[in-house]
Amino acid sequence: MTPTVRVILGGGLGNQMFMYAAGRALAARTNARLVLDASEFRRDHVYKRIYLLDQFPIVGESVGPSLRSTVLLTCERLLRRVPPLGSVTGLIQEQMSDGLPVFRADLVEGPPRRSVALRGYW
Repeated sequence: MTPTVRVILGGGLGNQMFMYAAGRALAARTNARLVLDASEFRRDHVYKRIYLLDQFPIVGESVGPSLRSTVLLTCERLLRRVPPLGSVTGLIQEQMSDGLPVFRADLVEGPPRRSVALRGYW
């Protein structure tokens, strides 16, 4: 089975472009399928941001809110609260130290043995 790189999108157009670039690079390097998950936009009640990458000729499958993505995101939120279990889901999340992003070596290491999800602004 081909692994999948799922990019959980959020933010404005600039953030979406950086998230897409990180996910596309990982998917291309590892021969994985790229899925762009736009389901988080339905939760953006403050800034009311929307998915904008569909205005460009991007490579990858776009998915919006669905029961499956809602269940996956809920499980990921719960597992993030228990750090050792967070790695079980294949979630690669941007980490911060003193307000600065920390380099994630798992983005450039060998091909994933399973599907992964990227969450962060990269």
